[in-house]
Formats: sequence, C-alpha cells, structure tokens
Amino acid sequence: FVVGHMAEEFRSAELARELNDQLRERRVLLPRSDLALPELPDALRAAGAEVTEVIAYRNVPSSSVAPEALESVRRGDVDVIAFFSASAFHHLAERVGHAALGRATIAAVGPVTATAIREAGLKVEIEARQATSAAFVAVLTEYFAAHISKGVRTP
Repeated sequence: FVVGHMAEEFRSAELARELNDQLRERRVLLPRSDLALPELPDALRAAGAEVTEVIAYRNVPSSSVAPEALESVRRGDVDVIAFFSASAFHHLAERVGHAALGRATIAAVGPVTATAIREAGLKVEIEARQATSAAFVAVLTEYFAAHISKGVRTP
C-alpha cells in the first residue's frame, strides 16, 4: 500500500480537516476499534463523505498480565507508567484503581491519551505532542535527562 496522505497533526479531526476538499461524495472505508470515538467518522461525514465503519478489532483487557506486576502498581513500587492509548489506561485503572496509578509518574503517548487520563482526575507528567513512538521516546528521554540526577520521582 502507498500512503496517500498523513496528517500534520496525529488527530482524527485534523486528518478530516486536511482532506476536507477531497472528501465530498467519496466513499470511505474506516476499519477501527470497537471503542473508537465518533470524532473521525463524524468529521468525514461533515466533509461530505459516505463512511462505512467496520469493527476491525475488539479492544479487551489482557488476561495475561502478571499478578505480580499489578501488585507492584498497587503498592506504589512503579516509578513510571506509560500509556499508549486511552483504553489501556482505563483497563489498568479498572484493575488497580486510580489511587494506585496516581502514585506513579504517568506518561502518555499523545494528547488524546493524556486527555483521557486527565479527565479521570490524574496528572500526566510526560506527554508527547504527537502520538508517535519517536515523539514519545524523545519526551521520555528529555524527562529522564532532567530528573536523573535527582533519581526518578513520583508524584
């Protein structure tokens, strides 16, 4: 496959805005998660596209998380917890509770994930501006470079 367009900003509304002029009377197949927010299909439809949504995968909590890892989070023995999606945050919060997550420094892959965490009442210390692995590694590196002489701190 050849990527025809990549949004300047990694947010669904931005993608629809950038493609707006090309969408009128176009048919768009949108494979997505069962938990995906309606923002993208709504924006595509508002731009004049006929959108067919298909559930390509179901987002379910992992059944293979080591109980020792969950207990470490509950005890506050984890310095940093990195989230790559809002659903990952919600799944872990269901298992260990918001209070346990609040004992660690929380890192979010991008603004959408960070917003979900903040809406749950927790502080995001580390946030990539773009939801890419490269941007996430860069902010983690910056954070630890600034805090390494003091040791990793938790809220």
